[in-house]
Amino acid sequence: DPIRAAVSSLRKPADPKGFPEFAEMDIAPLFEVELSQYWVSNQSASLLMTTLLVRRWAEWSPSIARVIYMYENKPWERALCWQANESLPNATLVGYSPTPISKLLLNFFLAPGEAKIAPLPDRFVTVGEQPARLLSSGGYDSETVMVGGALRMQDLDALRSPEPDLPEITIPVVLLAPTLGVEETAELAYMAVHLFDEADGVQVVLKCHPMMPFENISEFIGSPLPSHVQISDEPIKDLILKSSVMIYSTSTVCIEALAVETPVVNLRPQFGISLDPLEDFPSLRPDAAGLEDLREKVNWVLEHQKEHVAQNKDAWANMVKDMFSPVTSESIQAFI
Repeated sequence: DPIRAAVSSLRKPADPKGFPEFAEMDIAPLFEVELSQYWVSNQSASLLMTTLLVRRWAEWSPSIARVIYMYENKPWERALCWQANESLPNATLVGYSPTPISKLLLNFFLAPGEAKIAPLPDRFVTVGEQPARLLSSGGYDSETVMVGGALRMQDLDALRSPEPDLPEITIPVVLLAPTLGVEETAELAYMAVHLFDEADGVQVVLKCHPMMPFENISEFIGSPLPSHVQISDEPIKDLILKSSVMIYSTSTVCIEALAVETPVVNLRPQFGISLDPLEDFPSLRPDAAGLEDLREKVNWVLEHQKEHVAQNKDAWANMVKDMFSPVTSESIQAFI
């Protein structure tokens, strides 16, 4: 199969006959460069491997009734759906989106009429009501969008009741939680180092994504970490419970933090597009741009933490329910 895919992808795929204008602009040069890079980077061969895999499935088990996969509407998924329609015509394809969706993740959304002609799954399952509303208003047939519940968030209720032996927070702890992006991780690491001085009496914890450890971006910091800044490998759920406030840019762990009534502050990234999971709920968290603004917002939360939590905890709980639906026997039916 790898040899077949490699040989089949030697010739550059034919360009579409024409590219429509975008806002009265000719964007054909952008598409032409992208298609060339896609071919040269072996992505074409990778997609062929996906189609060959589905053919193997059909040979091994032609009675496959259902294929469930993680849905992000990427090209490899289109290849899977296209070949499944050819090789497994009786199978139902279910795309599960396991996290909330930002409006600027444009790969998730469809152009008018695209759902009727594009190779897509038969059913789209989301983690909550809010992501389902986004998809239903973003080019999808609302009858194919279903709420399946947050499978990996089933322990949120347990998190809401901290263990009795969990130590009380006496020194303010500020947790920074980047995702796996290099720029975002470097920016939040920089903020962790410069947000407070050692004499301020604040403990700063940086929890990097497992796929983007601190060692990968340490060169961008330019100096040793001060004593009040700690790099932690503890599970993020444990760190949230020990923290006074959490700073994030695009990570969905902000929802988990608000689920256990740990306040959050959003840092708008300087080196990328803002993909804040809470963009539809701006009143539920302070929003900061740059170091000075972030320091001001974090200090405000630390100084008014109890009243801030008391004022917002009900709204936080409603937002969490909207984002992450519970997993029940009914929600499992969305998959089957």
